[in-house]
Order: sequence, then C-alpha cells, then structure tokens
Amino acid sequence: ILKGNAAIGSTAFYDTLMTPNLEEPDAQYGLLAHKIEYPESREWAIFHLRSEAKFRDGTQVTAEDVVFSYETLKEKGRPVYKTIYRYFDKVEALDDLTVRFDFNPEGPLRELILTAGGLPVFSKAYYETRDFTESSLEPPMGSGAYDLASVDAGRSIELKRRDDYWAKDL
Repeated sequence: ILKGNAAIGSTAFYDTLMTPNLEEPDAQYGLLAHKIEYPESREWAIFHLRSEAKFRDGTQVTAEDVVFSYETLKEKGRPVYKTIYRYFDKVEALDDLTVRFDFNPEGPLRELILTAGGLPVFSKAYYETRDFTESSLEPPMGSGAYDLASVDAGRSIELKRRDDYWAKDL
C-alpha cells in the first residue's frame, strides 16, 4: 500500500502460486498450485490449487482468494502493480481450486506465467472486515511459513516459523 513502509521480511506471511529456486533463475515450482496448464502460445495459464493449502486461521486458500489478491493489488496496491499486471487481460476463478489467467498477446508471454506464479495470495474473507489500504501492526492473515512474533514499530520485527504450516513437508 502507499501508506507506510512494509517491514523487511513481511512477504514471508504470504505464499504464492509458484515458488522460485535460487539455483534456476527462470524456473518456478508449485507451492499453492500443484499443477499448471498452458498452451504453447502461453496466452493463458490455469493454476490448480492444492486442497491442503490453508491460511493461518485454518481456512482453505481458494481461487477466489487468488482473484481477490490480483484485483486488490492492481486497484489498491502500490502503482508498480498496475505496471506489473498491465498485460493481464483477465483473472477468473473456474471453481474453488482452479484459477485462470488470460494474458494480452502483446505482452512478454513467457514471463507473464512466471509473474502470475509469483502473485502473493491474501485471504478475501480477512479483508472483508479490514481496509487493505490502511497500515496496521496486526499480524496479517497469510498462508506462509511465518507468523509475527513481535514488533517494535520502526525498530524491529521478529518472525517465528509456524508449527502448523500447511506446506512444511513439501
């Protein structure tokens, strides 16, 4: 968001559809998604979510959460997200665990699938009662491996690994 500065490491609260491998810069592997389909033209991609993927509160990560995350970042996130997602024509939930991204053929199609795979996924239900555009020291509702242990605003942040992290054995 535009207000405030995110703490270093705050992305650890959120899982993405795919996760990169530092030894293979152009490769990603399934995290929230266990399968991806796309045609040779790469004008669209369908991500199939893992049924075991859960947010911190135990609720399932759904395709609607993915659509919500995309729309929220594009509309309410920092302006850079409008640039990052400028070649995304449509993002839609096909069912509870399947989401489709349609890309503009004028865009860098090979990279757009990787960009979609890197989308951080937020809980739509969590933000139904919170304003995404407001800064907060409340721990966010993510599906990532870490929770907020403590924060001293402007000075330090301590993260702790979640014992109940849904992907700890992947």
